[in-house]
Amino acid sequence: MMDILLDVGTIVNALNEDEEIQKYLIIGKRQYNPNSGKCWDYISVPLPAGYTMHTKCEHPYENNNMYFFNHTDIRSLEDHL
Repeated sequence: MMDILLDVGTIVNALNEDEEIQKYLIIGKRQYNPNSGKCWDYISVPLPAGYTMHTKCEHPYENNNMYFFNHTDIRSLEDHL
């Protein structure tokens, strides 16, 4: 079966929760967000920051800057970092 989702490692410009366009690196596909209880097409980290862990958060899923989004949130693809 052909996968219509982008490959892990793809860099995209996508809408974030503030309706702003942000550059992201896709690190996973077809993800379940246990914090929101929703399913998403992608999990990613923002660029150029990459993954960061915040140790002072109480909930284990709130201690990082990973971002979940759907394919429809993508506005464009990036050629390189």
